[in-house]
Amino acid sequence: MDAGMRAILTPSLVLASYLALLFAPQFLPVQLGFKGFMAFVLTWFAVSNWSAWRFSEPAIAAVVTGVSIVGLVSAPVNAIFVGCYVFNQCP
Repeated sequence: MDAGMRAILTPSLVLASYLALLFAPQFLPVQLGFKGFMAFVLTWFAVSNWSAWRFSEPAIAAVVTGVSIVGLVSAPVNAIFVGCYVFNQCP
């Protein structure tokens, strides 16, 4: 895969997975609970940053890191204030 394709594909996949992460509490077939969801979020954070720094240019990787930090901060807020009724155990 050439550098141009990686520069487009990596941020697109991270952004798509971020959107999926925001809606995950409502659509997952199993109840993860708050701790399970946060483990899921931390796994997403690690994988997205690893893939960005491994397969992209440094400037693109920096943008992906910024997006993933926003995701890391907003996912627990989403879980607490929006997904609380889904978990049936508010933290």
